Amino acid sequence: MIAFNGCFPKDCESFVLSVDEREGFCKTDRLPYDLAVQVALILLKFHGEEAGHEVRLDSDGNLMDWQKACALVEAELGYPVDPFWALGREIRVVEAASGLFYLEWPKEKELKPEKISWWLAQLHQRELLPFAPPYRFQEVVRGIPPARPLREGWRIYVGL
Repeated sequence: MIAFNGCFPKDCESFVLSVDEREGFCKTDRLPYDLAVQVALILLKFHGEEAGHEVRLDSDGNLMDWQKACALVEAELGYPVDPFWALGREIRVVEAASGLFYLEWPKEKELKPEKISWWLAQLHQRELLPFAPPYRFQEVVRGIPPARPLREGWRIYVGL
């Protein structure tokens, strides 16, 4: 078993990894120990898949939130990892009436344009998304787009 938390007062929920558990959940509130949790999960995925087990990671964060942990594992341990592989996500170009933006999406989830368009229109209506409908989903982008998350942790990226 591996278990740890942040140091008080920068602690949240304990991260616990046990051979007996099939699922786990840990909220870190982006505190400093979040990086250690990410590294542990990346190593679990890498070694789990090497042993023939499917390991699926998920996070409230976006791909950019996982770049530091992936770079650390790659630089310090030599494991070829990146956030796209770790989280199983891709980034699509979305064309709107007023320009382009990018949307991060899980690879295993079907992208239903009408449902996602409705959700994006709701964000626009509430003035959280500066791009007006209609939305057209284009190709998958290779690598991190030349953009930044619209808001911290969001999976919508806008140009720099």
